[in-house]
Amino acid sequence: AYAAAVLFEIQLPPVFGSIDSEIPIYGTMRLLAGFDNPIRLTGYRIEFSNDPDRQLWWPTDGMHTEPVTEGLLATWNTTELLPGDYGLRITFWHSYGDSTSIDSYARLDEKTRIQDGDDSSPLSFCLNRNYPNPFNPATEISFQTASAAWVTLAVHNSLGEKVAALVNETLSAGRHRVLFDGRALPAGVYFYTLKAGEFQQTKKCLLIK
Repeated sequence: AYAAAVLFEIQLPPVFGSIDSEIPIYGTMRLLAGFDNPIRLTGYRIEFSNDPDRQLWWPTDGMHTEPVTEGLLATWNTTELLPGDYGLRITFWHSYGDSTSIDSYARLDEKTRIQDGDDSSPLSFCLNRNYPNPFNPATEISFQTASAAWVTLAVHNSLGEKVAALVNETLSAGRHRVLFDGRALPAGVYFYTLKAGEFQQTKKCLLIK
């Protein structure tokens, strides 16, 4: 017998990404045990489901045995999946043979950047406000280009330091959108700037945690 309490520290935040990609899943999975506690973490697994009510779950990348503190829990290959909302579940086992599960959710888009290809109305260069705002952990930034151009879309913190390069390529005329994932960044105000030819525009967003 042992007197120490057995505690697990688990964090599985919601996941936002796109199909046909490999999405890193970050969080925490570790055992907090007393000095004389014989129980140890033997493994954990993350699964996904497009129909959690029917209890149909598939593993993202198999069993993991190492404890994780504020880091990469698993990598999810979303090839051949459809856009939409998914359930996420982390199940952990300890050396006494018991298991416990905690649920979260994920949202998969068709692409991280989409060109509508609708040229029926005249376009101008324009940077739109992100949505949602404030956001946690991700937000969508949309913009449009009037003609083919080399386009950059970068995010800076309040100190002027670049924290993300979302676009850096030639785009055709059209409407576009991209996902800004602030999961690895601290809460605060950020500025995103679109540059296309002689056009430049900056807007701000607020990451909360």
